[in-house]
Amino acid sequence: MKTQPILFLLFFLLCIAVSTHATELRFNKDKKFRIIQVTDSHIIADSIQNSMETVGMLRQVLDVEKPDLVIFTGDIVTGGNYKEGFDLVIEPVISRNIPYITVLGNHDDEQDLTREEVGKLLMTYPGNLSKMELVDGITGVGNFTLEIKGSQSRHLKCVLYCMDSNAYSTIPGVKGYGWFTPDQIEWYKNKVIITKIITGGNLSEHLLFSIFLYLNIEWPIWILHR
Repeated sequence: MKTQPILFLLFFLLCIAVSTHATELRFNKDKKFRIIQVTDSHIIADSIQNSMETVGMLRQVLDVEKPDLVIFTGDIVTGGNYKEGFDLVIEPVISRNIPYITVLGNHDDEQDLTREEVGKLLMTYPGNLSKMELVDGITGVGNFTLEIKGSQSRHLKCVLYCMDSNAYSTIPGVKGYGWFTPDQIEWYKNKVIITKIITGGNLSEHLLFSIFLYLNIEWPIWILHR
């Protein structure tokens, strides 16, 4: 009878090992890593026609570019039931077995879920490599890093720093969107310092948040080279 807990533990450890291996990102043999960034998709769950135009365009981009990773940088669902909206936009990515990450924008918690609830929901979907959670002492939901290893080694070659740019101003009398707080900036600085110590600074680094760097460009394609 004592073998059951042992077998369960071995099975659990095996699942962890398989999961870790399956989600490890690497540069391709040609030393390239292709990323599609989807920002401000503004999916409206109760407006299927408009939403499906965006989803249809995403399908075309995925089939043409064949990315190694998809990044959703905020304002993903901005109308109706959040889960129903995310189901629509994430289906083309999941059905193609492409890993992806998500960061939140200022509109993502304006529907039926709080910011923390949105983060927990997103983590229930397969293929999501994000860490959409609250961390003690750090403002926001989903401040995390994602590593990309070399094509023929386990050496770290690229780090994506993903941060929650928050929703709206929390200062009385100050209007407008949110911003990175001092504790988030310190988190970022510390992560960069630690990464450079470990790697010697020989790597590619990118900071991701809503809206990121590509204003007015709906489907930016990154091709990282190492």
